[in-house]
Amino acid sequence: MGKRHGLTNKNTEQDNNNNYRNGSKETGIYRNHKDGVAYKLFSGKKESLSLYNSIMRTDYTDPDELEVVTLNSAIYIGRKNDNAIILHFNMLLTEFQTTFNPNMPLRTLIYVSNEYEKYIAEHELNLYSEYIQKIPTPYFVTLYYGSKEQPEKQILRLSDAYKNKTENPELELMVTQYNVNPSYNEELKRRCPELDGYIKYVEKTRKYHKTGMTYEEAVKKSVDECIEEGILKEFF
Repeated sequence: MGKRHGLTNKNTEQDNNNNYRNGSKETGIYRNHKDGVAYKLFSGKKESLSLYNSIMRTDYTDPDELEVVTLNSAIYIGRKNDNAIILHFNMLLTEFQTTFNPNMPLRTLIYVSNEYEKYIAEHELNLYSEYIQKIPTPYFVTLYYGSKEQPEKQILRLSDAYKNKTENPELELMVTQYNVNPSYNEELKRRCPELDGYIKYVEKTRKYHKTGMTYEEAVKKSVDECIEEGILKEFF
């Protein structure tokens, strides 16, 4: 059995265990762990390409054509998104959510501003030029897999947060949220085996957690079961 790097979150597994023993809310740790697994699972080019093809309904085959541009929290303090990629001048920002968050458009606005700031610096674009400077076309997606009921697909708009409503807001940003829980958006998951496997892993962990197992016990049992069934076997 290979190293279970999927068991760590955005910090470390030890940090999670310490928080658990010190009385942190189990639901919070559970959520952070799942977010961390998703972040690590889709950090590579191959997995990111699979996710891109699924969401964008494309069939690209060369991961080297893709650039992973996910923000680094060491540079962009507090500005770490889950997955951001550029392929053929399209920029896809994907967030994984275990709870419904109506503030995703505002969060995404901050993320994409930092992404463009980075892109402009790396490509030495001159924003004071008399010629238009071309930038990647953005697409924003949230993959929801929480326990509360949500529609299969919905559009979240930045303008919904405006206190003063206007018919034609001068600044708008739309995030498409897909519910990827079992029985939702099955075609999207079929086109991305990594996403499909991840949701199956989450469901197993959720199921065992509800039976009274501790967080750690539920995770370990789910990982062992996934490996036996060939689900994300290489990752775990």
